[in-house]
Amino acid sequence: MKVKTLTLVNIIMTAILFSSMLLAEIPPGSGETTEPGLWFDVNDDGKMRMDDILWLALADSSEEDLAGNLTNFAIDEPSNTSGTVYIKADGSVYPLDAPISTVDNITYTFTDNILDSIVVERDNIILDGASYTVQGLGGTQSMGVKLVGRSNVTVKNVKISFFGHAIYLEDSSSNYIIGNDLTQNDDTVFLSSSSNNIVSQNRLADNHYGIILAGSSNNVVSGNNITNSYDAISVGTFSLNNLISDNIGENTVTCINLLYPSSFNTVQGNKIRNNAYGLWLLTSSGNTVSENSIMSNTQYGIWFFYFSEYNQITENNIKNNWFGTYIYMSSNNEFYHNNFIDNILQVITFASTNLWDDGYPSGGNHWSDYTGVDSYSGPYQNETGDDGIGDTPYLIDGSNTDSFPFMNENGWATPARAIQDLIDTVELMNLQQGIDNSLDVKLTAALDALEAVNADQREDAINKLNAFINEVEAQREKKLTNEQADCLIAKATDVIDLIG
Repeated sequence: MKVKTLTLVNIIMTAILFSSMLLAEIPPGSGETTEPGLWFDVNDDGKMRMDDILWLALADSSEEDLAGNLTNFAIDEPSNTSGTVYIKADGSVYPLDAPISTVDNITYTFTDNILDSIVVERDNIILDGASYTVQGLGGTQSMGVKLVGRSNVTVKNVKISFFGHAIYLEDSSSNYIIGNDLTQNDDTVFLSSSSNNIVSQNRLADNHYGIILAGSSNNVVSGNNITNSYDAISVGTFSLNNLISDNIGENTVTCINLLYPSSFNTVQGNKIRNNAYGLWLLTSSGNTVSENSIMSNTQYGIWFFYFSEYNQITENNIKNNWFGTYIYMSSNNEFYHNNFIDNILQVITFASTNLWDDGYPSGGNHWSDYTGVDSYSGPYQNETGDDGIGDTPYLIDGSNTDSFPFMNENGWATPARAIQDLIDTVELMNLQQGIDNSLDVKLTAALDALEAVNADQREDAINKLNAFINEVEAQREKKLTNEQADCLIAKATDVIDLIG
């Protein structure tokens, strides 16, 4: 049964709809219509849940303008489906003539396209699509690849189109969804009550929705390229401690959502650009948003709505949006070391009081429309000599002030601060004591050298950082993993560039 609730005339009312949807009961009836609008699939008990969200007819022309290049299409319900392929718990493939081969009951490789769903009933396997296609007939509850109660399953190199859920995980953990091509589905990767999974390096295009986490925690969503959908990534319904990193989201209505409520998640290093809304937090608290490029979004770069509190927003580039940040009834968030550049309105707040700097000397943010000067230094900006921080505060409104605005873009990224960050990174890696101490000694020596202003000692700091890089390289695959070595070398190289 489908019940029409609202048209998508006013996108900002989605916050109210979404929060009320999770607990609402809708009486049966009202029939169906072909008019465009916002639809929810309603179960026989009259209740809606997050995994029943169906936005089947997204927009009329005005909404399509809002979304940029958002593809508008609908998937019709099939009159009948058959031919589902099963990878059984005993390792067999059913039906026997299904175009999937295996020689060890571990790696299952496509040999042709499949025109129906795949249900995986076996753990500890690899499903390799070998660039073949799984294609459905539509249907909002249809699933391209279905994993329920599964562990350590890899799904890779599959092209999946025309399903309600391209890849569906429920009560599943430690699975890998990697390198797939997902197009023209209702949603692409749906995690329900699933944990410790990795969704990485997938291409998602022309779907209604992208990656959805519902009641799912400790997952990694990284390196995905998501274009032309309503939402790119949505995290909601008590989804905790997820890492959303290094994704590209373009030409969506809302790129990344942290929804009712999502807490202690990290949104880091994403390219969020050319959407209507960049990042939306709805009644979500305790999250970290850092090192993202949030640019050229036609509405809000970051949108805090309705008691989204105690979030930390640092080292983001928030540039060329209509509103850099819009904050509605959300307080106690921390914003510092961000670049607010050439937004039509840098920040708008309503009934919200937040912290806009990290004190002195750590400082606040860089604002492209700041008109102050830097002649003094110190916590009261009354000591002789400049320090890269403006002498007067940047006033946002009567309840929000950046007391230590930076004069220049990335003004907080001094070599000394960058070396200290590198020292902290080494400590957090919990390395063996010998290598930990050795690396720390080299970084501390480089930091000490930077305290002098003459060129010889700056060169000495660079030499010590190069010695650090050489030792890291020598310990690669010995006392350091490749990932740890790459991380430390990249950070040390950045410090050398800062020193110049």
